[in-house]
Amino acid sequence: MGTTWMRPRQQYSGNPEIGLVCEPSRRATIAVQALRLATRFEMFQMVGKSSSRSLTRNEECHLDEALQKLLSISSSEIVGTSVDADRARVYLQKWGPIGNNLTELLCLKNGFWAYESSLLLRPFQSDSPPLGIVEWNQCDLWKDSYCGSLGDYLFFAEDVFGCQFCLGQQGVCLFDPETCQFERLGDTLGGWAKVVLDDYEYRTGYPLSHSWQLKNGPLLSGSRLLPRVPFVLGGKFELENLYTCNDVEGMRFRSSIANQIRDVPDGADVIL
Repeated sequence: MGTTWMRPRQQYSGNPEIGLVCEPSRRATIAVQALRLATRFEMFQMVGKSSSRSLTRNEECHLDEALQKLLSISSSEIVGTSVDADRARVYLQKWGPIGNNLTELLCLKNGFWAYESSLLLRPFQSDSPPLGIVEWNQCDLWKDSYCGSLGDYLFFAEDVFGCQFCLGQQGVCLFDPETCQFERLGDTLGGWAKVVLDDYEYRTGYPLSHSWQLKNGPLLSGSRLLPRVPFVLGGKFELENLYTCNDVEGMRFRSSIANQIRDVPDGADVIL
């Protein structure tokens, strides 16, 4: 079995809602860059204004505090077309109460970015980047490239490296595309949101995402940051080891790594 790795935690002095670091000598340059990010992603909620659809008193009762907080700091919805709630409920009914909660969330905001595009929650349906949940979960898009079935999981969100947040029978999980391993994060969608909010730098890859975009410009829709040397093979969490890649191509490429290290001993050769 391949080596299990854990993403290193990074120290960062910035604020994810305004995107500015605290180095006076770079403040003017970074402020200009931050404004570019604000225009592209509509991420900066300077006056605490939420871009989600207005919630009624009854609707607010269905979303816990963590989900409401995540909505409040996220971008405007990715797809302006309202979600067909009945169709979404049928599509997501396999995942029980968590699926129902995801339907409610999508009806309030049909997909969004957060933490300067480090976190993506996909819209329900979209043929254009970023692809919707329905399109992203089609078996022949990338799931079939992994050994073993991923059909029992619904992938609905991801961090900047393309690590997938998903619904499964055991709750909400994180799927590592390089190892095909799952990490259980909680029983509910609200529990997942709290995990992200409480540890957003680690759970979204925000520090590296922020630094990379200040240097290279905003990430394009449908792209993620991938390591030149895969993390599981010793690649470093550094800017020099990152490049942009189409999200589908990135998943298919890393499936070849996961498939090769699935049942091999440490130290075996891997073909990239």
